Amino acid sequence: MRIAIAKTEAERTSIYRLRYETYIEELGWESPYADHKRRWLKDPMDESANLFGAFENGVAVATMRTNYGRDSDLEPYRSLFGLAEDERDAISVTSRLVVRADHRRSRLFLEVIQEALERAIADGVYVTYIDCEPAKVRLYLRLGFTVHREWVGNGGFGDPGPCLRLNTWDFRYGKQVLAGAA
Repeated sequence: MRIAIAKTEAERTSIYRLRYETYIEELGWESPYADHKRRWLKDPMDESANLFGAFENGVAVATMRTNYGRDSDLEPYRSLFGLAEDERDAISVTSRLVVRADHRRSRLFLEVIQEALERAIADGVYVTYIDCEPAKVRLYLRLGFTVHREWVGNGGFGDPGPCLRLNTWDFRYGKQVLAGAA
């Protein structure tokens, strides 16, 4: 298993297909960005994102997207999450965290997050924001996230929930707590 930023078009396509299989086919969500002919889910935020993937035999089995404020147009999130313009260079928005069903009871979820946050720290990103379904809030809080805004919409994906914030350095602590409680 290799966890890395997708570098090739084949890797990116595999990530888009994993999203489609999970969000559209498995969960039954709708998105204007779902391409039913190609069976992939790709949106404009992907163009400026770090698309992390866990690849097994060249196929994505987990993925997570990070968009750095300095490299991406975060305007769709600015009012939704209450992002300040003056913190733009040191923040990211994390989204599209997906693990294929046959890998969900593994540590892969943590390993993908760890890889992305280590990269963010190395790149000078100290805070990340994520919108979260209510059912997942407790897990993210155990990883070190805090509630930034109680209730935000989510573009029609899943149930609306809170916007969570993480100081990237705090994930190391959250991972230790989670490992001790597992």
